[in-house]
Amino acid sequence: MDQNQNIPKYLYHYTNVDSLALILKNKTIRLNSLDKMDDLQEQMSVDKQNFGRFVFVSSWTAEEAESIPMWRMYTPKQRGVRIKLPINPFVDYHPTLGEVAKYTNSTFVGDGATQSNLRTIIPTSEVFNGEFFLTNYAINTQLFEVKYTDDDSLLKPTVLKIVDDKFFITLSDIGIYKNKYWDFQKEWRYRLMFLPISAPKLMQEHMQGLNTEMAKLQLRTMTGQAALPFSHYDLKIRDESFDSISIMLAPDISESSKVFVELLVKKYCSYCTINESVLTNLIQ
Repeated sequence: MDQNQNIPKYLYHYTNVDSLALILKNKTIRLNSLDKMDDLQEQMSVDKQNFGRFVFVSSWTAEEAESIPMWRMYTPKQRGVRIKLPINPFVDYHPTLGEVAKYTNSTFVGDGATQSNLRTIIPTSEVFNGEFFLTNYAINTQLFEVKYTDDDSLLKPTVLKIVDDKFFITLSDIGIYKNKYWDFQKEWRYRLMFLPISAPKLMQEHMQGLNTEMAKLQLRTMTGQAALPFSHYDLKIRDESFDSISIMLAPDISESSKVFVELLVKKYCSYCTINESVLTNLIQ
C-alpha cells in the first residue's frame, strides 16, 4: 500500500442481501477472477492471453457518501445493501520456518522474511502447496487504489517476459489500471495473484537458480492448458474487524429484504449496526 498516500480507515462494498448472508455466516470476503468482472478490458494484456483468470479481486470504494450509480449497477432492485469494514480486515497467519520447510523442503520464504516476521494472508498449507502459488502471500500486500487512465500500454500490460534468458509470468500489472470511463467507481480493491504452478518446486528451483517450471507454465498458458483448481477464493475476516462491520440498506430495499437483513444480524452479528440510506424516499 506504499503507493497510496492517503489510506482510508474504512471501505464500502455494494452488494445484495444473499451475498451479505454468506459474508455474515462464513465471516469471509469472496474474491472473483478478473475475467468475471463487468469491465472486459481488465483481463487484457499485450500477450493476448486471458491472464485475468489468475488474478482475483474484491471491489470496494473509500467514498463514504452514497453513490446512485453504484446502487444502480451493483445492487439488485429492492435487495441491495452496502457493507462497511475497516481496511485489511483479514485473518493473518504466522507460519514458522519449520512449517515452511515441511511444505517446501527448504527454508526459503522470500523478501527477507524470517521466522519472527513472516505473516501470510492464507494458511501455510495453501501458500506452499503443489497446485498453485499465491505470489503476493505476504499480509497487507493485497489492497490498493485503482488508477484510471486512457493509456493503452497500462490497460494492456506485458505479462510474459524474458529476463536474463529466463521466462517469467508477471501478474503484478494486471488489475491495477482501469479505463477512465470507470472512474466514477473510485475503486479500491483487494487482489490475489495466483500462478497454476507447484509452489515447492518453484521455490526449490529459485534456490538452485533454475527456471524450468516457469518455462513449462508459460507454454501451458500459451496453449490454454494452465488452470487453477478453484473459480473463486474466500478470505477469512478476523474477529475484531468483523465486530466493526456495519450495514446500510439500499434506498429502495423491500420490507421483506429488510426483515431478512435484521434476522441475519440477529443470528450472526448482533452488534452490527444497520443504517437507512439518506436517499430513501428521494429516488425511485
